[in-house]
Amino acid sequence: MTSIELLYNPYTRGKILLVDGGDVQKDECEKLCGAEGTELSEWALHFLNACIEHFNDSISVNFSGIRRDYEFLEDAVKKSKYSSDISLSEKKIVDAENRLQELKNLFAEMQENTPFDSLKSAEVKRLFEKATDSEFEMAVVATMSSGKSTLINSILGRELLPARNEATTANIARIHDIDDTDHFRAESFDKDGNKIGEADPLTAEDMERLNNIDGENPASVVEIYGDIPGIESKNIRLVLSDTPGPNNSRTAEHEKHTMDLLNADYKPMIIYVLNGTQLETNDDNILLSNVARLVKSGDRQSRDRFLFVLNKADEFDPDKNETVARKIDDVKRYLFNKHGIENPRVFPTSAYLAKIIRQSHNNDPMLTAKDKRSLLSDVGYFIEEERMHFSDYADFLSPATFAELKQRIENAKNANDEDELALLYSGVPSIEFAISEYLSKYALPAKITEGVYSFKDKIEALNIEANAKNELAGNEQKVQELQKSLEMIKATLAKGDKAQEVKQQIQSLSVCDRLNKELAKSGSSLLSNFGKNVQSMKKSVHTETARVYLDNIKMMIP
Repeated sequence: MTSIELLYNPYTRGKILLVDGGDVQKDECEKLCGAEGTELSEWALHFLNACIEHFNDSISVNFSGIRRDYEFLEDAVKKSKYSSDISLSEKKIVDAENRLQELKNLFAEMQENTPFDSLKSAEVKRLFEKATDSEFEMAVVATMSSGKSTLINSILGRELLPARNEATTANIARIHDIDDTDHFRAESFDKDGNKIGEADPLTAEDMERLNNIDGENPASVVEIYGDIPGIESKNIRLVLSDTPGPNNSRTAEHEKHTMDLLNADYKPMIIYVLNGTQLETNDDNILLSNVARLVKSGDRQSRDRFLFVLNKADEFDPDKNETVARKIDDVKRYLFNKHGIENPRVFPTSAYLAKIIRQSHNNDPMLTAKDKRSLLSDVGYFIEEERMHFSDYADFLSPATFAELKQRIENAKNANDEDELALLYSGVPSIEFAISEYLSKYALPAKITEGVYSFKDKIEALNIEANAKNELAGNEQKVQELQKSLEMIKATLAKGDKAQEVKQQIQSLSVCDRLNKELAKSGSSLLSNFGKNVQSMKKSVHTETARVYLDNIKMMIP
């Protein structure tokens, strides 16, 4: 068996391949793994098959990288025609959740300690913060009468979006997830971006007013701010966008917003709500034709970003052979035969039950007497009837995420918490798990990459290395001063008691080497300021950073 070690950096898309302990040359690596700069999801299957054929042997692949990419490899093993000849194992797997904060901490540390004035500028800081703190929008789309507003209200845990179809879907409502807030507030804007209304705190009655669509200056967008508790969006500014369906878009701008989200480069998640009691409508065809094109683009992210919610699944009549499993199969056949969408992820739900359970827990005044009666009867019904356990159909989540969902169910059973158990069976928490998983797998790595390259591009634009070389030309005295500085740095490095500890700390964040090298090439006064900053650098600059500065200055001195 051929032993292969694969190290993959999703932020720079760099890779290292070792075979039986030896380095693989770049050309051979690209033949096996794909071109430089491509994502692992694009070449995982080719890589496994190519290795088997190239080495004419079974292979043992030991992987280091983030968990998302390890799961891509797991999928590729299952799909490979040589699956029985492939052994996959983890060497060093890290989760992306903490990487963005680590990058922010690193950036702040470099801003504080760098002797290079240009890297402390407000412009560099603004670009970095914009890239790492920008919003990640996620759209909920559907045709009328699908229960889209009920689903969103169930996620919010209260009745905020009006239930009337014409009022709900005619405008765009963008819900910004602001963690640890205890209420919602909102502002409405006309088509020109002028603020025309606000409410703080926001109630359903306020939302009706802000949704004004019939006045002389109708609202176009309503921006809502508050905590979306069921979705884990650590380090991401999530925006849940309730967009008009193609059958109820008041303006070309509204339709464009929906299409822009579908086609955005960063691949936002799209939650497509289907009315389980009324499939295959003509209105669906308009939107699904665009969805199909994107789902079929090939990589796993294109599939994972679309969730198809089969709402009102509790209304199926088993006496008419309308079982959940059969309805899911109907949806899959419809999506494949009509639109060519293969293996869609379909979530059966009862958004209404989830909504009223959460309304009750939040003491929402919009919970009606009818809702309370339904709550009393439906909670027990969902627990007792196994066919209503919609969470069972979310087994296409990653093994870790599905296990977490099942554990929450067990915890609810052990605590005899019937409301929590019925909520989990309603299927809405399964959707929230899928959203959180997507944010962790795709949004966070994307933000880290944006942060790295926003900083890198700005540094390259400064062109400071060339300026520093020009300053040095012909100045022998400067060369001698810098050589003395180099000796001082070497002595500092040699005596650094924590050198190894710092090196390991920096290497644990795979983007740091690249960042530090780019930093080393830049800085408005790299040469003129280096000598006078050596003393302070002994205390404030990490050992690994100093090494990079040292190497960079060596390249400049004749």
